This record gives sequence, structure tokens and C-alpha cells, in this order.
Amino acid sequence: MTAAKFVTAIREITPDESKFTKMPEGFAQIYLDELFIGNKSILTNVEPENAIIDLTSNYDVSKLTIMIFSFNKSNELKETEPYTFFGRREAFPLAIHKATGEIVEIDWADDERVVSYIAKDQQ
Repeated sequence: MTAAKFVTAIREITPDESKFTKMPEGFAQIYLDELFIGNKSILTNVEPENAIIDLTSNYDVSKLTIMIFSFNKSNELKETEPYTFFGRREAFPLAIHKATGEIVEIDWADDERVVSYIAKDQQ
């Protein structure tokens, strides 16, 4: 899936605030904030196979939370020799392994130790 298709899919399933009339005050805004994906005014050209880098570089996903997954701001992408860190799975950093393209969850106390393998690629 490309970044643009992902953004479109999230926006299509995001309900209108008017659907929350029976919820406690403030609930709708909290819920909707976690689904917010903003547009950026300056776009970066990213190869299609780098969907996560495209997503974090060309969209504001700093508030986006999907279950236990969240994203860093694009200016908070941390690079090390083997990894590009782009988000979190609860307390654990998520990274793209540069050599293999795999999405991995890294130990929060040791940024060289893989806790689990999340996906085989960014798609």
C-alpha cells in the first residue's frame, strides 16, 4: 500500500464529529485527534517502495494512533547504521532495517536488539 492510499483509507473511515452526539463532552475530539493526518505544504519525493518514509515525510502523522502503533514527526526520524526509526509500538521503537527493508520492533533499552519482526517490508 502506498502512503497516499493509506491516508485516503484512514480519512474515509474517520467519522464526522456529528456522529458523537451521545458521547461525553470532549470525547469526539480526543478520538478524532488520534485519526488525524494532516497535509504538509512542502513535499519530499520518496520512492514508492518506501511507503512509511513517504507517509512520515509528506504527511503530518504525529497524532495518528492505530491501536498501539504511533508515528514520530518527520523531523524526529532517527537514523543509525542499521535502522531508520519512525514510530512506536507502545513503549518500543519501530524501525525499518535498512539492509532488508523489514519493519522491526526494537528494545527500548538497547537500540541494536530486535524484539519482534512486524512486517517484511513497508508495504
